[in-house]
Amino acid sequence: MREPRKPAKPRAAKTTRSKAATLSKTVKAAKLKATRVTPKVKTAGVTQKVKAAATLRTPKLKIPPLKVPRPRNFKPLEVEVVPEGEDKLIRESVKLTFALQERRKAAQKGEVLRGVHPKSHGCLIARFTVSPKLRKRNRVGIFAVPGRTFKAKIRLSNASTSIAPDMDAGQNGSRGFAMKIMEAGKRALLKDQGAVNQDFLMINTPEFAFANVADYHRAMLALMADPAGIDGAAYFLPAKLLQLGLMDPKGKLLRPRGEEPPELATLRATFQHLATTPLFKDFGPVEMAGTLKSAQVLGKILATTVRNPLEVGYFAASPVRFGPRRIARFSVEPLGGPVPQAPISPQEVEALGPDFLAKAVAETMATGAALTLRFKAQIMHPVELEGRSELIEDATVAWDPEEFQPVELGKITIDPSDQPADLVDACKTDRFSPWHCLPAHEPVGGINRLRKPVYETSANHRG
Repeated sequence: MREPRKPAKPRAAKTTRSKAATLSKTVKAAKLKATRVTPKVKTAGVTQKVKAAATLRTPKLKIPPLKVPRPRNFKPLEVEVVPEGEDKLIRESVKLTFALQERRKAAQKGEVLRGVHPKSHGCLIARFTVSPKLRKRNRVGIFAVPGRTFKAKIRLSNASTSIAPDMDAGQNGSRGFAMKIMEAGKRALLKDQGAVNQDFLMINTPEFAFANVADYHRAMLALMADPAGIDGAAYFLPAKLLQLGLMDPKGKLLRPRGEEPPELATLRATFQHLATTPLFKDFGPVEMAGTLKSAQVLGKILATTVRNPLEVGYFAASPVRFGPRRIARFSVEPLGGPVPQAPISPQEVEALGPDFLAKAVAETMATGAALTLRFKAQIMHPVELEGRSELIEDATVAWDPEEFQPVELGKITIDPSDQPADLVDACKTDRFSPWHCLPAHEPVGGINRLRKPVYETSANHRG
């Protein structure tokens, strides 16, 4: 007689979908993206630099808490889907952040710089004013009092890992906009060096380059594969191999058909070597899909020219709470809308110089005319997320502006007469984090869960 079947264990409230379903969807997505042309990625230097497995040696490091206490009256929204093993990847990413900052010191005259966005184009003093006629339902957190004005500080930057020319290797890059609103309220989820401030971090594309913690962690391993800790081209190697017909959409290296040209043979050998390291050791369909998403966003970044950081729009890379029951993604743009930016030709790069973005900011301030920016938000209710967890957990997915129409919440005013003498580095000691926030704007999603301890570690290491 058969033994009665044991009852199944109840499923946790927050779990990933079944592995089979996830793999099926990922492979399908990978096949679809494989038909698109991947952007040009620097791969020439990868094989010469990678001679051994990327190793991680760090002194005993105190990892900041991964979570912050939530006020009792702010119940969790239950919109996040936390993958199994994410905490481990976040802790490893914290160690990698520290190790990469140490590795880059040699090229930075012994100075420890920010882990990301180390190069500044300008540190501007500003005023943030909540819209006087803001609808009652949108009066939450920092926007609670219509017409209220706060002091603010804005840091414009490059997202590159080092202080490099603005058109590094003649290519466009991701540009950053970080705003710190001072004395924002009575309580912060994470205090900003003792102060209750509200930070908003944005980039000049609505999509972030990495979908989730796993992809971000892999990108950091790719940086570790570079002796200088600066060039992460190895992350995109599978996308390059797929484009050249050396790899299938599931991330499996194909067998050579006869003798290969030296360039292809070298790329193949590089991947085979890296497959023995943590970077590509367990590389498969899910990782391939993530790489292709990143490659697609990189293509958009490379195609987006910025000649003046004060003339373009910026977008939050991931969502935050908007009061007790809703979620939002913020954006900023010039009062009259973004100014079209003409592409920069190879001939222009040398003439513009390595720091042309800082020069453009300085020239804008030198005109003496005050500058106004609109601060907007796309707002949604958790019910609209049913079956669409990617809107929270996949940072490469932008929110459709037709479905979630941006609402103006306030204006930013930059008066040239208020600016510091050192326009570029006045924010050098400032720390920016989406977790410097009021409880009403608690960050959500994997990339934000990662940012808390990673950004804290980076800031603490700088001192």
